[in-house]
Amino acid sequence: MDTLTFTLSPGRLLRFTARIVLLFGSLTAVSLVVNHSNTVLLVSVMSLMVALFALGAAGGRTTLSSEGLRVHRFFVPMRLRPWSEIASVAEKQARSTSLMTVRTTGGKEYTLPYPVNTASNPDPEFPAHRDQVIAYWRKQARAAKGAKAAGKRRG
Repeated sequence: MDTLTFTLSPGRLLRFTARIVLLFGSLTAVSLVVNHSNTVLLVSVMSLMVALFALGAAGGRTTLSSEGLRVHRFFVPMRLRPWSEIASVAEKQARSTSLMTVRTTGGKEYTLPYPVNTASNPDPEFPAHRDQVIAYWRKQARAAKGAKAAGKRRG
């Protein structure tokens, strides 16, 4: 089966970056108008926090392969979860955001960085990507069950 990778599309990345630049410009303009040293420091710290968040959002990706599910976040090394450890994959609604969650056989749940669909940065391909992720997981789960059953018959 082919490897599938989901990440922020170039168009969505451009819109996201434009919003961040506008936010920085607005915060800088406000700090220059107010001209208080505490305000400039506060704006600088806020800008740094927003920039780190933006890098984290833009740097994430989800990769599906025959080995398992790889999740990469900007500040966290890529992690592989074998399909045998994944109990379910589903869409979750959180306010105006649609995202994908994975539940492990150990009961832990985590969110995939992509695919994701937000009201402020919509992804028209989200339904197709969601269906691809779920179909990939189902196929791998069936293959793992088939291999396990074949192993029991031999032994």
